[in-house]
Amino acid sequence: SSRVLWTLAVTHAPKYPTPSALIHGRREKTVIPKENNFQQPGERFRSWDPERQERFIQRWADALNSSRVTSELKQIWISYWTKADATLGAKMARKVSSKAGL
Repeated sequence: SSRVLWTLAVTHAPKYPTPSALIHGRREKTVIPKENNFQQPGERFRSWDPERQERFIQRWADALNSSRVTSELKQIWISYWTKADATLGAKMARKVSSKAGL
């Protein structure tokens, strides 16, 4: 069997492309309002019908009850779900603790 080596012509982009439009303005230092990264997931969870909520909780509980997940990680994830929705967090904690002994 014979091998064929192909040589491709490579064209390189300019090292530092020149922008087509100049940006004018000033830089300001400002305080960013506190983010709420848990509001949207909580609203999403509450918008689901009860059966879908249960499936979601069961899938996550099954994943968290894996022998490869440490107690520390379980507690972190349960705290995240509690911040999103208190009921979700409580149900998740019951399902995880019932199998994992948290």
